[in-house]
Amino acid sequence: MNVTSVEDYGVSRKINFRCVYDNGINTGDHPENQSFTKATPSGEAWMTVDNKAVWPAFKLPGGEEENWRPASQHYVVFIDAKEHSLDDVHRALAALARDPA
Repeated sequence: MNVTSVEDYGVSRKINFRCVYDNGINTGDHPENQSFTKATPSGEAWMTVDNKAVWPAFKLPGGEEENWRPASQHYVVFIDAKEHSLDDVHRALAALARDPA
């Protein structure tokens, strides 16, 4: 999901996201985004984040004066809490960190 806006409340920030939509769906430039676009062409989400240490991870597009950059993109994964524990999630993330391929 792309970061679309950030609302700063001083002690927390509301981060707004929109599903990645790849306009070049037939060009072959970004196969992962194209696959996602075909399955989930639209959607929005938001979350309020109190942890200031992670705020820099959520980047908005920069303007020309900031050497323009695209908005940051993030994976969002939904896992059934009745079928998996938080420990399962931690183990899976640790395995990805060790072997990202």
